Amino acid sequence: MASGANATGAQRASPLPRRPSLDGKRSKLPKGANGDRDGRGSERGSSSSAELQSRSAALSPIALPISKFLEQVNVSRSTAYRLAAAGEIVLLKIGRRTLVDMASVRAFLARAPHAALRR
Repeated sequence: MASGANATGAQRASPLPRRPSLDGKRSKLPKGANGDRDGRGSERGSSSSAELQSRSAALSPIALPISKFLEQVNVSRSTAYRLAAAGEIVLLKIGRRTLVDMASVRAFLARAPHAALRR
């Protein structure tokens, strides 16, 4: 059987664009407005801070499982439950899962005092 052909003899079409080969040939991707290969042009670094905040807010989850929260914030499980008992963060119970409301975490972190650095 020929390379790239299936049992019926039809060629498989790759859904992904071709990558540059190891022998130094250039990729088959189209060039962008300023010659870059990803097609974004010079728009890459021109996002405003408001756009970036709205994008990050759209990508950030509303609630996280307690295990993911512990990884992201790097606190112990007992500290997380202590913060919840003190009303600093909000825990949600959906079925058997315990979720942490990330809006309450952001508010808690905004209220937290800044660290004093020694010189």
